[in-house]
Amino acid sequence: MTIAAQVHERFKLFLGKPDASGNIGQLADNVAAWVASERVAPKSIGIEFIERSRTLILSIGYRTDDEAYTVRLASRKIAAVTDIGPGDLERLEQGLATAAAAETHVICHELYVNDEDELYMVTMAKT
Repeated sequence: MTIAAQVHERFKLFLGKPDASGNIGQLADNVAAWVASERVAPKSIGIEFIERSRTLILSIGYRTDDEAYTVRLASRKIAAVTDIGPGDLERLEQGLATAAAAETHVICHELYVNDEDELYMVTMAKT
């Protein structure tokens, strides 16, 4: 049976606070350490900013049956998104491209907006 490269059915959740700059901070290290210790193959991420508690909840989708590798997560502020409209998408896409260019071997990415209407991009890359 051939398994598609990104197909996965397992998920792990992590909680953390943004650092002083609004980025994922220590959460990135926690995820990387778990991936390394469990010897899994991460395939996807999801992230949500919970305004009331100013907490990030991050999910990792992964496989364990055919490969394992280590990863690093990084986040970057893209832009403020107050009163965003269709005309702003090109500017935001350029911000995403700039953030992605700072990383190598990116597997996937995800976006979150904090309670100050700032858009962040999180990337997960193979190390």
